[in-house]
Amino acid sequence: MANIEKQHIINSHNLSGEFYFNSILQEAYICGLLNESDLENIQLQCISLLAYKSERYNMGESSSIRVET
Repeated sequence: MANIEKQHIINSHNLSGEFYFNSILQEAYICGLLNESDLENIQLQCISLLAYKSERYNMGESSSIRVET
């Protein structure tokens, strides 16, 4: 049987430990795995999720959440 090597499209050396999600999106865009429309859609979904979680956390009483939280 032939020896098959894994091919990695995204260069893991370019990923940030601190900003992993942003860096993986950026690398996916650079590699052509995502286009601008995909990035915009992901950003809108993240904002929607954050709004939903904020509202649930504060039970709809406030849009503010402490940085520590």
